[in-house]
This record gives sequence, structure tokens and C-alpha cells, in this order.
Amino acid sequence: TNPPHKALRHQAAEKTAAEMASLTYQPLDLLPFTTCAIVISAILGLCLLLLCGTLVFWYFRYIRHSKVSSSSSSSSSSSSASRDIELSENIDRGSGHSSGGLSRRRGHDGEDLEAPRSAAAHHKAAWWHIAWTRRPGACCCTQASDADLTDSEGETDDSGKKRCARCRQCVGERITYNFVHVWLWCCIALCACYAWAACAFDHLSLGLTISLSTLWLWFFWLLLAPPSSLRAVRRRSAADGMSRRRLLTRAARQRVVGRPHLFLFWSGLLLLFFVAFCMSFFLEDSCYTFYPWTVTTKFTRSYKSDNCTEEAPAPCHVYLTVPRDPSYEMIVNFHTRYSLDDLGPPTVFFDTEPRTQLEQYRFRATGTSYRFKALTERARWLNWVDLLDLAPDTVYYFVAGAGNDSAFYTAERSFRTFPLQQPYVFGVGGDVSVNPHAAQVLASMAQEDELLLLAIGGDIAYAQGLHWCYCRWDDYFVMWDRVRTPSGHVIPIMCTAGNHEGGYDLTNPRSQGVFYQPYFPQETGLATVPVYERLPYRYHLLGGGEILWLSLDSDHFADPDDQIDFIDNLLTEYNATAKFTFAQYHVPMYRSSGKVGRVVRDLIKHWQPVFDEHTLQIAFENHDHAYKRTKPLKDDVVVPVGQGTVYLGDGCIGATPLRPPSPDDPDIYDVLPRGERHGHVVRVANNLASVRSVLENGTLSDVFNISSRFT
Repeated sequence: TNPPHKALRHQAAEKTAAEMASLTYQPLDLLPFTTCAIVISAILGLCLLLLCGTLVFWYFRYIRHSKVSSSSSSSSSSSSASRDIELSENIDRGSGHSSGGLSRRRGHDGEDLEAPRSAAAHHKAAWWHIAWTRRPGACCCTQASDADLTDSEGETDDSGKKRCARCRQCVGERITYNFVHVWLWCCIALCACYAWAACAFDHLSLGLTISLSTLWLWFFWLLLAPPSSLRAVRRRSAADGMSRRRLLTRAARQRVVGRPHLFLFWSGLLLLFFVAFCMSFFLEDSCYTFYPWTVTTKFTRSYKSDNCTEEAPAPCHVYLTVPRDPSYEMIVNFHTRYSLDDLGPPTVFFDTEPRTQLEQYRFRATGTSYRFKALTERARWLNWVDLLDLAPDTVYYFVAGAGNDSAFYTAERSFRTFPLQQPYVFGVGGDVSVNPHAAQVLASMAQEDELLLLAIGGDIAYAQGLHWCYCRWDDYFVMWDRVRTPSGHVIPIMCTAGNHEGGYDLTNPRSQGVFYQPYFPQETGLATVPVYERLPYRYHLLGGGEILWLSLDSDHFADPDDQIDFIDNLLTEYNATAKFTFAQYHVPMYRSSGKVGRVVRDLIKHWQPVFDEHTLQIAFENHDHAYKRTKPLKDDVVVPVGQGTVYLGDGCIGATPLRPPSPDDPDIYDVLPRGERHGHVVRVANNLASVRSVLENGTLSDVFNISSRFT
């Protein structure tokens, strides 16, 4: 059952839950321009797919027809003139030049622009025009002599006409040529798609993307629908060797090239240019996030109001991060849209009593300001201040800002330092996201008791580690600022990285989390350490060292094998003093769903033997969006309570719960994996740690206890 609350605290908890339940989070919606860009890309991709499918269909039809025509037999014959007319009709159908069944066109002076050509010349011309024919199987040798014809039954076409010996070779070359065209068109279309994707993920500038995609689409259109002028020049130049420039001039003068054909070609080219421009412009710097799935671009974000504006002089996004010992230290973080050089260093005024004026606060601390250059669309400065020499189990009230003018400071907030004596109460969870479900689960956890901190096991805002997804982090901090304890205190954050902080294997190197490392300093004295050189794994001493907490990195910014000595040394050092040993990381060793991939195998190989050697009590796992609890395990074998590690997971505060399949070894579970949004509330009292799993509606899903290592 839920622990009893006093009437005042219960009313405050209900008020906090009601405020969180009424939170109307507005995601970064798909604006009409982004929708149009996505629709255009979908239509274009469908058209390309249909085109390639059509070409592949004709390719296989050519193969089948060539086999049939080579095996068919007939005794009829035809004259060379009949073959000329037949092939002329065939070519003209493909090139769009039909003239009463004959392919010959004449200029105003009566000159025959398509005079009969030799078999070799026609064979050469067929390399281009045969791709446009819709009647495969006709002989491509128009001027073959009677000596070239064969009387063998296997050398007649499907209409019974004699074929020259070279025709089968033409058919084979035609098949090869069409096959090459299919993949050539596909490659050119993929080049344009790659340009748009590169623009969306900040690999190419907008102007370069428009130029490249237009060029590639122009090549694509030129292959797909060449203007009639090029077709006419190519046919005539192949026939008699006349220069193409001269032929093009004569053809234009004699009106051989029809205007409707040129109009179709150039209008199509302009349409492709428009598509290239729209796709490049509206997809530039695309940000897509999950739970809920949203898409924004640089263009759509320009119409979204900023949560941290220059018009408001006070800082925005005020939150606390947990240093090594939260009983004596705390880190205050806040953002500004302006530099603090003219006002002075970032400053925090704090006291053990609430105040109304800056001069009334007894304590003052200054910190570090950092220009967040990764955020290129809008200016942003990150500021953090280390509060040192605090008293344990004490409520502190603080304001953050710069200078001596209260207009440049935040509203007063409060927090409570970690006590040195039991009871201790703190929250644990992962895979948060930004949505009403996450807000409600967090409110239910905060309502459960006076949380001293919240340990988040990765996938915090689902911003994908992309620097143009800064709006998602802004929305997260707005939501998080509403999460308060029943007494109204701010809850400090103690977190590890997940795959959605580490770039999600898209564009960022593992060493740079873009937002995660600059946003969450979790050690004091980092003023001289570059933000991207902060260690992604660390440890915390809670309750004066009674609880050893390991925050590990499951192969997002650091290799698991690089953390073996770190884990082993800490568990050895605090083996005689720590009553409870907990670890938190993102990717689980015992997965609720999904495959056992490389990362899981590395964790089992490098970490599990160390956990077993030192009998780590609880490993908080995440990532799989489900709830599970194993029995105490050691070397994958169930052992008595207190002799193994309980693996608890799998992170689903606000993400969409998954439906885990039946596990291969259900005997190792006390609670089989099940999909539900939840968070853990850990209460340590009387040398007993009680872990409560709280659901979205505030009810308890599971409760289990674990005793101190020294009892």
C-alpha cells in the first residue's frame, strides 16, 4: 500500500498531480509545408518505384521474347523493303515520331532526313533507340543483303520473316542496354534522394543541395525523356556521319523538331527543378523525434516560439544535477539567450530560508558560462554553478542569474540535500520522452513520497543527439520544471546516456552527444574541462556512502571494456562500507524484447563477471520499454537472495510500452516482462531497500525488498 501522508502533504501531492495531469504539451507538429515536402517525396519515390518496376518488367519480357523468337520456326520470307518499313515503324513508336506507319520525315526542301542507312549504322543507332521500342523482336538490320539471310528454320522471327544472322546479337545487346538503363536511372534518382537526406542531416548546405539535386534530376529526365531534337540528331549523325551541331541547326530550321515535344521536355525539367528546390528547402535540418513521433525542419521551427527568449531577461530552463555526494554538493544549471559578459559570471544566491530580495540571501556562488555553439539556429548560453559545503538533509532556497538586478534572476526555487541517515527516498526510471504520459508517471512518482533525486537511465528527451532538435530539449525542461515534490521542491537529476542521446547511429561521432554532455554536468570542478571530454560514466555516494551508485555507459560514448577497472575498483573500495550497491545503465543484459546484439554480448562479457564477483545487489536496466524483474542471478544461475544480482527494468516512463515475447528462460524471472509505463521509487529505511514500481495512474505494479549487505 502507499505510505500514509499528512493531510497537508497529501493535498499538496494531489495539487501537483492535478497540475501535471492538466499539462497540455504541444508537440512540434507537422506544419503544412513539412507535410507537403513529405508528400512530394513519397509521390516521387512511388513514381521512381513504378518506373523501375516497369523497366524491369520490359527487361524480363525482352529475355523471354528473345528465347521464344530464337526457338520459333517459320518458312515464310519477306523482302528487304518490308523489313525496312517494319523496323522504321518499331523505332518511331519508341521515339515518338510516327508518320503514317513510315519513319521517314522530309524537310521543306524535300530532303530525306532519315535516309536508308547501312546495317552497321543502324545497328549502332539501335543502341539508343532500342530502349524506347515497345515491340521487341523486330530485326535491327535494315539493309541486309540476300547473302546475309539464312534459310534455317531457327533464324526466322515470330512473324515468319527471315532474319539476318546479326539480329540475335542485336536482341542480346538490346537486353543488356535496357538493363544498364534501369540501374542508371535508379542510381541517378538515389543521388537526388541522398542530396535531400544530406541536407536534412546537415551534411550539405541548402544551395549546394538544390544545385546537386537539380543536376541529377536533369540527367534523370534527359535519360527518361530526351528532347526530340537530340533523338533526330542522333539518328541522322549515326547514319551519315554529319556533325550533330550542323544537323541540329538544320533540323530546327526545317521544323523537324516538334514544339509539343520540346514543351513537354522543358516543362518536365522545370517541374523537377521545383521539386528539387522544395525538397531541399523544406527538409533542411530535419528533426524527427519519438513518443510522440514528430518532424520539424529549419523552416517550420522558425515559426515556433522559443521557450528561452531574449525579451525575458530572466534565465530559462533551471534544473539541478547531482554531483558525487549530494549531501554536501549540488549543481545549478540554467540557460540564457544572451551572453553574461556584461552582467558578470553566472551567480546563484541561496539560503536556508525563503527570501524576497537578493541582498537578503546569506550565501552566494559563481560558476561558468559556455556558449553552446552546436545550436546554430538560435543563440544559447549554458551556465552552471557548483554549490559546495552544503549541510546534509537541509532545504535550500535559491535564485539563479547574473549581476545585481533581480530582473535577471529566476523565481525562487528550493531543493533538499541528501540526508546522512535513513530513510532515503529517490526515484529511478528511464526512456522518458516528452508527452502527457511521461508527465503523469513523473507526477505519480513525485506524489509517492518526498523524492530526493531522480536517476534516469537514458533516452531522456528522444532528441536523437541532433543539434537541430534543441526544441525537443526545451520542451523537456519545460515539462520537468513542473515536476515537484509534495512540498514543492525541485528534484535533482542523476542520469546516464542512452542511444537517443548518443546520436542514434546517424550523424554524430560517439564522442559527442551534442546535448547530453553539455546539459548534464554531474561532477563539481568542471569549469576547466571541455564539455565533450567529460567522462560519460561516474559514481555517486548517497547517504554518506551507505549507497554506492554506479552510472555506467552501455557503449554510447564509452566502450564497456574501458569501464571494467572502474567498476571493479569502486566495488572493491566500498565493499566494507556500502550497505547497498546499485548500478544503472541503458541497454539491458536480460532483454525483455529484441535481439541479443553486439552491445548486449559485450556487457555480459565485460560487466557481468564483475557484478557476480562483488555481488552487486540491483542492476537498473532500461531501453526495452517494459517491466521485468529477475530472481537473484549469478553466472546466469538463480541463487538465494543476497548472493546474486537482481536485474530490474526495462525503462518506460513515457515511451510507448512494447509487448515482450515469451522469454526463453522464464524460470529466472520473478516478474515476467510485460509492457507498461512505470517508474521505480526506492525507499531505504531500517537497512531495508523497498523498490516500488508506480504506474501512470499512481497504483503500484510491483513491490520487492532487499536487505542490507551487512544484515
